[in-house]
Amino acid sequence: MTLYSPVAILRIWLRNGGNTNSQTLVAACAVALAESGGQSTAIGPAGDYGLWQINRVNFAHFGVNTRTVLNPDTNAKIAIAMSSNGYNWAPWCTAWADPGPNCGHGLLRFPQPHSSAWYRFDAAEAAASVISPEHGPVPRPQRSPAIRSVAGAWADTQHYQNHGAPKQFADLANLRTALRKV
Repeated sequence: MTLYSPVAILRIWLRNGGNTNSQTLVAACAVALAESGGQSTAIGPAGDYGLWQINRVNFAHFGVNTRTVLNPDTNAKIAIAMSSNGYNWAPWCTAWADPGPNCGHGLLRFPQPHSSAWYRFDAAEAAASVISPEHGPVPRPQRSPAIRSVAGAWADTQHYQNHGAPKQFADLANLRTALRKV
């Protein structure tokens, strides 16, 4: 078992091509800490594996198995792909304040206030300041964040439509195929 510090988690994220934006660094670290506590060999009861707890329903899509997905670099590459390089944290239940109806659906730019990941922000922010000190403190979103502008909302929608939605639809198709075989 290897237990990674928040700084080590961010180094893994970055060396595998993860987004360097300071808010993305905080989110990536906070989600990993909430999902696995930094334990690279963590296996959850629902079939989730590694630092970012990649669910086994994604294995075929990414060409991994229960052994290879525990490699921190492999796990990070999958987390980068699943999150559209830190743009969408919706696939991780720990990023939702109320995961029941939301987990795995839609667009979630940043872990919600009072989510499991939200409570890991202090450690994640400290790690991000070590990794990327020029960015300074990362502002936390408010409880009910206002849309910054219509243009910004439209840009977010277009990005999700072009990057997040096709992957989610492909994952759903793979899951549907797998379920039909059962």
